[in-house]
Amino acid sequence: MKALSLVRMVFATNKVAARHFTVALICAAFGALMLPIPIIMVWKMFVLLLAGGAGASLLVPGVCAFVSVVGYSVLTVVASTHSHKAAFGLSTSIATALVEHIGRVPLHWLADISNGELKKMMSHDVDQIENFIAHNMTDFVSAVTLPLVTIPVLFFVSWQLALIMVIAVAVAEFVQMRSMAILQKNNLMAEYFETMASLHGDAVEYVQGMPDIKIFNRAEASMSRMQNAIRKFKDIQTRSRVLTLHSWALFSTSLSMAFAVIAIAGVYLHKYNRLPFENVVLFIVLGVVTFVPFKRLMRFVTFLWRAGMGYAGVKKLLEVEVEDIGDRRRSEMASADLNVSGLNVYYGEKQVLHDVGFTARAGTVTAIVGPSGSGKSTLTAAIAGLERIHSGTITVGGIPLRDFAPGELSKAISIVYQSPFVFSGTVRENICLGLDAPSEEAMRRAAAMVQCDTLIGGFPEGYDTRIGAGGSVHLSGGQKQRVALARMALRNAPVVLLDEATAFADPESEAAIQKGLSSLLADKTVLVIAHRLPSIAKADNILVIDNGRIVESGTHDALMADDTLYARMWNAYHAARSWMFSTEAPPNGAGDCAHGGRTC
Repeated sequence: MKALSLVRMVFATNKVAARHFTVALICAAFGALMLPIPIIMVWKMFVLLLAGGAGASLLVPGVCAFVSVVGYSVLTVVASTHSHKAAFGLSTSIATALVEHIGRVPLHWLADISNGELKKMMSHDVDQIENFIAHNMTDFVSAVTLPLVTIPVLFFVSWQLALIMVIAVAVAEFVQMRSMAILQKNNLMAEYFETMASLHGDAVEYVQGMPDIKIFNRAEASMSRMQNAIRKFKDIQTRSRVLTLHSWALFSTSLSMAFAVIAIAGVYLHKYNRLPFENVVLFIVLGVVTFVPFKRLMRFVTFLWRAGMGYAGVKKLLEVEVEDIGDRRRSEMASADLNVSGLNVYYGEKQVLHDVGFTARAGTVTAIVGPSGSGKSTLTAAIAGLERIHSGTITVGGIPLRDFAPGELSKAISIVYQSPFVFSGTVRENICLGLDAPSEEAMRRAAAMVQCDTLIGGFPEGYDTRIGAGGSVHLSGGQKQRVALARMALRNAPVVLLDEATAFADPESEAAIQKGLSSLLADKTVLVIAHRLPSIAKADNILVIDNGRIVESGTHDALMADDTLYARMWNAYHAARSWMFSTEAPPNGAGDCAHGGRTC
């Protein structure tokens, strides 16, 4: 059933790959039919020689044998070529579908899944399907085609010996089915899936956490988790081999013993003049050839199992529910006003945002502040269309987010995170990300606006310098933020979300960046998530979020007038700013750090 599911996936996912796959299977089938022809021709020559045939009479069988060998070789190469093209085309289509699907799943789903498990689904699982289609399906067709054709023909030669071959094939097939049932019964498939996800996750975590591992000298302890995952994976592989060992031995024995039984039965039939000697020889040699491709199925169950697990992983990822999308365009927006009404967001059964509502007008700055874990980032993600909304509405220019066509929402809203991601590529590619061939002048103007042009000018190849993983230049946190700000400035969306977008910049650079952004953001709807409260003191409206609710809103002066949460946060921020390290002993009677003193 899994093999059929994988075949259906080929035909449904990529029509070109389906054509290659069809050609591969046809060539594999005809190639298998070519395999016994040289044996039959040699047998024919043997019969002619016994009958006293001359050299001329041996020419035709000899030519047929040569042509069939060449034909078998050509068909095998063609089948392999097309099966690999089908596999590569299918894996490309699946990978593309997975990437596109992941781009539409809710942000919290990505937060709940480990990088290793996601990597396994997108890489390892796809590879298992690719390998199965590239190699095992053609072997399967060859192994099945030859017995299906040769055994019925041999029934006309000797039904007794042909029946022995049928029994051998039936036993081998029964053993294969039993092997799959054993693996399923022992739940090894589920364990294999979980262990591979754990192994990938531990490997990714180990590499990403290398700086901290070295600093705190935890290399051995950190490796233990990955070593345990490796041992568990090895144990699963060993158990699967042990569980199917007897089945595989029986599979091989049933095919090998068939030759001995055929030989003994053939001698018996020949002894009593029921079968000519040359026909006995034909059965023996043709039986060997018939079972050669069939023996390749000994490991077919293992490869099918792995491909089936890969198929299950891919299917699981593609079945993650995505947000509905519409067909509205940015050009249809009546204004740049942002309106949030009755917004409720859940993570599983936990409600993170409770009935949030506010309006941000074009040309104004709205700041979002609150304690850690209050829901600021979730609110921003929901506004950016990255989070699933359980109830309520968010509109931009009067258009609900869900009504925007794919790609149009990103033209209406631009977001810069505190820790932006820099892709492997050139500076130019990172700044122009998602835009269709922007002009060089526009790109350089956007970079200059956020003080990024000076930074890029110091790179060895300027805008063509490769950054990100494997790049020739490694960017600091502040430099990544400048690239992300230049990307935002070039996109020039009417609504801008800034999540501490200059947090890593030094004070002088931050002042220059804010000065450059002031003209860009003058007529836009700007939302700012702030941890450094002085940076948003002049905002037109400040929203204070606590436990997923807007508990306060207003200007800085209005919020500071009473004993509000915002006022307490403001005072705590300035108290923290005055805290310092010191090697001097505190004066008598002064509290130490553990009791609220300012020195340590």
